[in-house]
Amino acid sequence: DIGGGAGSGSLEAARVCPELSVYTVERHPAEQANIRANIRTYGAYTIHLVDGEAPAALAGLPDPDRVFVGGSGGQLEAILTTAAARLVPGGRIVVSAVLKQSETTARRVLQQLCRSVTSATLAVTRHDPHGGPDRVLNPITLITGDL
Repeated sequence: DIGGGAGSGSLEAARVCPELSVYTVERHPAEQANIRANIRTYGAYTIHLVDGEAPAALAGLPDPDRVFVGGSGGQLEAILTTAAARLVPGGRIVVSAVLKQSETTARRVLQQLCRSVTSATLAVTRHDPHGGPDRVLNPITLITGDL
């Protein structure tokens, strides 16, 4: 889980597959504190927090089966190239893109590195149960590359 934020992606992976070792890379101290708190709160001790910035922080980690990129700090192309080089055969990379530039970069790089690339865009509108105006949230595009 690259750009782990509060660790929700890592927590879900650890919950669904408790036999996994989940590594979450996060560079922001406040988010690292959130991840540590969530690991304790949910007893998700198979999550290993990596303090650092990808792609450099990936160097000491085991080769992954799956990679989720939730944040890239402007290093998306380098992260994807590094992750794909380390991914086990048959592995998968998923990028969560909010910005159009991130979506375009992810699609371009994954099409060069993977045998199959798909994407889905999720749009959310929050409806006010009391009749207020609907609130349209930014769409999120998930781009998946399979080796």
